[in-house]
Amino acid sequence: LLASASTDGTVKVWDPGRTWSGVDLPGAYPAARSADGRWLSACAQGEKRILVWDASTWEVAARIPFTGYVDSLSFDPAGARLVACDTVDQTLRILDARLGTELARVETRHGKLMQHGVFAAWSPRGQWIASGGPDGIPRIWDATTLEPGVDLPGHARPLGAGVWSPDGSRLATTST
Repeated sequence: LLASASTDGTVKVWDPGRTWSGVDLPGAYPAARSADGRWLSACAQGEKRILVWDASTWEVAARIPFTGYVDSLSFDPAGARLVACDTVDQTLRILDARLGTELARVETRHGKLMQHGVFAAWSPRGQWIASGGPDGIPRIWDATTLEPGVDLPGHARPLGAGVWSPDGSRLATTST
């Protein structure tokens, strides 16, 4: 299944074998799917909360309060935790995806935003979190301690997205 999230306040779940799966969930940008496909999350920006759905029933499994503006969500490989990137206070927040509690928070140091464009991505094996934003520098964080690992300079413009290779050995990033 493919999930798309929109600023129109909906998350649509698509079945690539059909045009439309018929699942329309209340939520908004951004959305994330757990690696095993069991969980789907999206931020309901107007409600100031992140919703987590059980993908087998489409029932809401967790409602996680959030005070800023979430611009990126990513599940850890086990689907137990989420990393949320807050563009208001420039933090990465690690959240328990079932209980809805905040486990840790760290300032990203990516700079103030003039527009949205911060990303966070959990590595496939779970040991790293990558983030990026207006300063154009992808940062790699230790997922356990949230200590910064390495900065990867090279972009001249703000970052918009980042994705890990399936084995976690490479990170691809895009700039605006």
